[in-house]
Amino acid sequence: MKKLLLFFLCIPFLGVTQTHTINTVGNAFSPSSLTVNIGDTVNWNNTGGFHNVNGTQTTFPNNPQSFGNGVAPAPWSFQWIFTLAGTYAYQCDPHAAIGMTGVVIVNLPGCMDSTACNYDSLATVDDGSCILPGCTDSLACNYDSLATCDDGSCNYQLNSSIDLTTGTWNYLPDPECDQIYNAQPLYGISFNSTGTGFFSGSYPITSWSLCNNIFIMNYKW
Repeated sequence: MKKLLLFFLCIPFLGVTQTHTINTVGNAFSPSSLTVNIGDTVNWNNTGGFHNVNGTQTTFPNNPQSFGNGVAPAPWSFQWIFTLAGTYAYQCDPHAAIGMTGVVIVNLPGCMDSTACNYDSLATVDDGSCILPGCTDSLACNYDSLATCDDGSCNYQLNSSIDLTTGTWNYLPDPECDQIYNAQPLYGISFNSTGTGFFSGSYPITSWSLCNNIFIMNYKW
């Protein structure tokens, strides 16, 4: 029988965003180091004193983008949604000299395996979503039980021959197959006086030859 190959659409990682909180505690940020994912929101709360959040590229040129607010007395809240992966340094301007600084590390989750169907070259942390390519059809010669994404490599080719004198079929497995398929294909075969033949049926023959009255065919089922 013919086998229709199924291709899976590889869907990129769609994460759920979160909101994280950083509070001022005296002349310090708590926590002073925070790791988030791209798309997450960070909320700074000033619980007392004159503070600000300065993460501008003017002060920290290596930041992927600028963020921050002006110095003001408590209480206030400042929010920022991080849309670019990278490491962001920031400070409270009035108290930077005494160490009121912080860092936000923004990761982009994704598949970091370059052999996977859904490899993301921009990902900074592997989220376990990798979809491994291979033949996912258990009927194929080269079925891969570990594959989760069909890459179109499934091989169904068999090599068979029929002795036109005795009508005996001989089934030979493909080099990639680990079994012999014992099912006679439904071909109508006839030959003219010159020895050339033709065939018909539901199996597409990829090649055939005639030698010593043995009709040899390669076909896909």
